[in-house]
Amino acid sequence: MLVVGFFIAHQAWSTGFFNANFDLAEAVLFYGVFFFVALQVIAPIYLVNRRAITTVYSTAAIFCIVATAWLIIRYPFNFSHLTDVMPARTQFSRNRVTSDLGQLLVVVLLVGADALILFDMANYRSLLHRANARVRS
Repeated sequence: MLVVGFFIAHQAWSTGFFNANFDLAEAVLFYGVFFFVALQVIAPIYLVNRRAITTVYSTAAIFCIVATAWLIIRYPFNFSHLTDVMPARTQFSRNRVTSDLGQLLVVVLLVGADALILFDMANYRSLLHRANARVRS
């Protein structure tokens, strides 16, 4: 939630971190990734039906992959404004994080997150398959 609040502050205060390409579609995709990641954590706690959990995992994986591809293509970020919402004492030099470095970090983080989502989904399906095999035996 702290990370989401950090980005909401950037958007609310118009710091320049989100550039002109960041409109409603990008906002839904960007914040939707956080929502679906949280949903993947919460779903196994509250859902009893194992197939419903698999559906949540599959939906989250598809959404995150589409959002990642869209955000990498449009790239609505300007990393020179990354620390603008932080107090002056905690801001580090703006020259350290360029947009090129930021773009590389975003690509690595989003692709890594997609890989973890797909791994979790495959792992859960494997566990579900094993549990069903035990019930049948």
